[in-house]
Parts: sequence; structure tokens; C-alpha cells
Amino acid sequence: MKPLEGIKVMELALYVLGPSACAILADWGADVIKVEPLEGEPMRGVKSTGTFEMKDRNFLWEVDNRNKRSITLNLKKEGAGEIIRRLVLGSDVMVSNFLTESLERYGLDYESLSRINPSLVYATANGYGQKGPDKDKAGYDNAAFWGRSGIMATLGEPDTPLCQQPTAFGDHITAMYLAGGIA
Repeated sequence: MKPLEGIKVMELALYVLGPSACAILADWGADVIKVEPLEGEPMRGVKSTGTFEMKDRNFLWEVDNRNKRSITLNLKKEGAGEIIRRLVLGSDVMVSNFLTESLERYGLDYESLSRINPSLVYATANGYGQKGPDKDKAGYDNAAFWGRSGIMATLGEPDTPLCQQPTAFGDHITAMYLAGGIA
């Protein structure tokens, strides 16, 4: 038996950070249901990392979305809220990397969801956090983690070009902490 067998996770996340954390939870036995926009998770369409081309497979999508089930849902449409409420009622955990503003707009903030399911473990993470002056700014890995944190400046030798960032380096590190915190 895996440690999280019997645990149900609702994933409302895009790109890497949230999906990677949920892939780890799925590896640990959780039943993860990923809620994707109608057009699909944007990472499904990635064909290049900027370093190399992916011709036959999108390993970036596959590695962070393994062992999950997916549904598509337009959060802006009438009736979407009822579907979310049913998912929340049947979930033990909700994971998101949406901005605070978006979570509040769609009634997906902690206060709203905890009224539906008081025992829900609510886990969110994004580039600049849920509070402070940058909470509503999108924080992608190479700017928020790699550049702004100062990690990029600490690697390499003085007076040499900056190191190239490995793809989703900070997102995957943060996802491990998020999954551990949820567990």
C-alpha cells in the first residue's frame, strides 16, 4: 500500500509547479483529478524548451501529469461552480498555483471552499505568494525563482556568462516542498 492511497486530490493548476506537486502525490498513491481549461492545459502544446525540440512526445507534459485523471471545465460558464463544489465535497486536498485574484474571482479561495468541505487541505503556491505587493503578478520560473531569488547570480564563476537555467528548475524544487507539506 502506498502512503496516500485513499486520498482524493483536486488539482486546479497549470504549467509546472502545481501539476508537479500533484504528480508526486499521485506517485504516493493519491487519486488526482486534474481540472483543465476547455482548450487543455497549456503545457500540452509545448514543442520546444528553447534548448531542444520535442518531436514525438511532450515529456514536459508527461512527467508532471503522470498518474492523473483529467476533466475539462470552463470556470466562467454557469454550472461550473456546481461541478467544482461536487469535486470539493469528494476531495481531501485541493492544490492550485492560480493567482490569489483568480482563486477569489471564481470562489476557489480557502474561505469559500472550506465552507463546502471544512476538512479540506487547501494548498496553493505561486511565484510571489498570496500576500504582498506582487501577489497578483504571474511568477514564472526563470524570473521569479531563478533570477529574482538570486540563485542565478550565485552559480558560475565571476566575470563569466550567467549559467543557463535548467527547464522548470525552481518549479520542481518548490513542488517537492508543496507535496511534502500536503503529506
